[in-house]
Amino acid sequence: MVRTLKIAAAFAFAAAMLSCSGIYTHSPDMARQKAGDFLNTLYHFRDYNGALAMTTTEFRENSGLAYLQKTADSFLQKYGKFEGLHADNYFTEQGSRDITVFYTAVSDGAITYHRVTLNGDSSGGYRVSGLVVSDMDFRQGYRLLRKFKGE
Repeated sequence: MVRTLKIAAAFAFAAAMLSCSGIYTHSPDMARQKAGDFLNTLYHFRDYNGALAMTTTEFRENSGLAYLQKTADSFLQKYGKFEGLHADNYFTEQGSRDITVFYTAVSDGAITYHRVTLNGDSSGGYRVSGLVVSDMDFRQGYRLLRKFKGE
């Protein structure tokens, strides 16, 4: 009887923890595809409204269309024609809905580095929640970086 109560209590505790925190399963390949589509839409096609449609509500409210236009214009003026990109690594923390994908982009004038943060999971899809562009590689500070499978 006591053992049955302990087992029932353990299951109740586990159910309570799962309902509070949720379990998020990430698909790094799906996140990489979404981030790549976002960057190509922004730089190659220069479709700012299309890129904005791939972002979270918070991104649209806090950064918006003007930020995307400024980022793309600044990138193209400073580095020249966008030629392509390669997803290098990704980073996520257990239990987080965020996954960050690191890209190296090639343009006429330089190699640049992009950090695209996405929010979501493998079942509901991803939306871009952050974008950082730099001419310096900023991946060194991440101990838990992972390579994409097959890379």
